[in-house]
Formats: sequence, C-alpha cells, structure tokens
Amino acid sequence: MPYTKENFDDWLFFLSDKTDYFTGEFAREQGLTLDYTPESLDALENWLLGKYEKSMDLVEDKEPYGNDYRLADLCGIYVGEVYRRQLGGTWYMILDQPKNAYYKLPSLRYDTRTGPYYICPVTLATACIQRKRGDYMRWVLGNYIEERRQRAGGKDLP
Repeated sequence: MPYTKENFDDWLFFLSDKTDYFTGEFAREQGLTLDYTPESLDALENWLLGKYEKSMDLVEDKEPYGNDYRLADLCGIYVGEVYRRQLGGTWYMILDQPKNAYYKLPSLRYDTRTGPYYICPVTLATACIQRKRGDYMRWVLGNYIEERRQRAGGKDLP
C-alpha cells in the first residue's frame, strides 16, 4: 500500500468520498454504527476479528468495495479520522525517510514540543487483528489521550 506524492494527493482528494461510503452504505450493509466515536472502533475491530484470522488477510484482501476501494484503506481512513477528531493532527505522508516504518503510508502528524509525532492508522487496523482484544484500537487511542493530557500538565487539551 505504499503511495507516491501524486497518488497520496489523489488519496486526500477522495478522502471524504471514502469516509462517506464507509460510514454510510458499507456500515449499513455490515450492521455497524460508525459514528467517529472511540466506542465505534470496538464495533469495527470486532467485525474485523470476525472476518479475518490474521492481519495479512486484511492487507491482502483485494475485494473491491464501493467505488473500487480496498478495505484496508477504508479501515485506515476511518480509524485515522476517529483519532484525528480526538487528538487533532493532519494527514501526512513521510517521503524523505525511507527507513521510517511509516514511509509512504498515510499517517497522522502531530506537532509536539519535541518535534513531529506520527500515527499510521492502517497499522492499528492490522494490529488489532493480531492482538484479538476487541478493544485494541480504542485502548491505544485512550493511551494517546492520557499521554497528551499529562503533557499538558493534567489539563485536558481541546
């Protein structure tokens, strides 16, 4: 799923179309409530656990959804949007660090006092299948929220 600068720009352009499809038609067809809440991550995770045995099954799933979308991409976008709404940040792609684990993958970028910080949502979607917790993605989000609160001196940040 690595991207070039050009197809990442296209990816960003079609982001709202993909989220509309995933939270609308796809969610209805699968009986999911995908409302961008942290709790909705559990619903998605449990659906993924029911569909896939291992994380590579999601990555290798080539079945087209909606307008020829790939499920791993749709899941990554949705997870990223939930995180972005809770934590802030912007969609970004690392192009200048080939050794970075998130090189050429859509990621969320957060600027901190010590420099930029990145989260790659599709890796959370694949990791949840391996962890088999049922709440892994929400648990990780909760840890990020708590870490952010502590960095702010115990105050909740907007």
